[in-house]
Amino acid sequence: MVPSAAGGRPHPPDHNLDPIAIYSRALQAYTLRLWTESLKAVEERRAQKEIPKVAHQADLALKKRKKVRRSSATTTS
Repeated sequence: MVPSAAGGRPHPPDHNLDPIAIYSRALQAYTLRLWTESLKAVEERRAQKEIPKVAHQADLALKKRKKVRRSSATTTS
């Protein structure tokens, strides 16, 4: 508490004018923004890696189905 110049009664410090508090809030906002952007970039890279993997798995499943159909067609004829 800081003593008031007018009445001698203490009042809480104004954190909106405190340079340390201003710097601290700015640093926190910057760090949060940087972390969020980094997280988005990682998620985008992961998604880009997943697309070919999913496509490859779909191709394998399709080939397997075609193989099963061919083998069942030759056994029924």
